Amino acid sequence: MLNLVYFNFAVSLYTISAVLYLIFLWSKKERWSNYGYSLTILSLTIHTLSIVVRGFEANHLPMSGMFETLIFFGWMVSIIFCFIEYRYKLKILGVFVIPVILFILVCGYF
Repeated sequence: MLNLVYFNFAVSLYTISAVLYLIFLWSKKERWSNYGYSLTILSLTIHTLSIVVRGFEANHLPMSGMFETLIFFGWMVSIIFCFIEYRYKLKILGVFVIPVILFILVCGYF
């Protein structure tokens, strides 16, 4: 199950990104939010790869079970966040959204 390797790596990167955004909240230095955003983009890319690989492994769109639905929902939230962050430069938004994405993805495990 190669898709789970990609998925676990993406979750790890989202976790580091959440920590970077929390450091930004504490330090008020914009470079931490920039690092967090860059890592979120990388996480989203690997998350996308995970969804594509899962679709090929399962031979259907990965939205049939609870795990797949939550992975897809977390992916959509991440896309929307990245667009809003890029478009409107709302740095503080990552402090709240990235932990929500993590919560959604971790709930998929259970």
